[in-house]
Amino acid sequence: SVHEHTPLPDASAYTAAKHALGGLTKAMALELVRHKILVNAVAPGAIATPMNGMDDGDVKPGAEPSIPLRRFGAQYL
Repeated sequence: SVHEHTPLPDASAYTAAKHALGGLTKAMALELVRHKILVNAVAPGAIATPMNGMDDGDVKPGAEPSIPLRRFGAQYL
C-alpha cells in the first residue's frame, strides 16, 4: 500500500500495520534466502471500498494520471 510510505491523518494504526507488513516481508526475505525461498509482497494500488469512499468504482479527479486503466481495483468478496 502507498500508505506504508505516505501516512494518512488520523490513521496511525492503519499506517503502522502497513509498515509492519513491509518490514515483515523484508525480514522474511532475508531469513529465507538461505533456503532459496523468495518472499514478495504485492501492493495493488487503489481498491474501491466503502472505507475509502470509492466503492462506486469511478476514478476521482486527480487520480487519473497514476492509474493506467482509469479505474480502481475491485474487492473480491
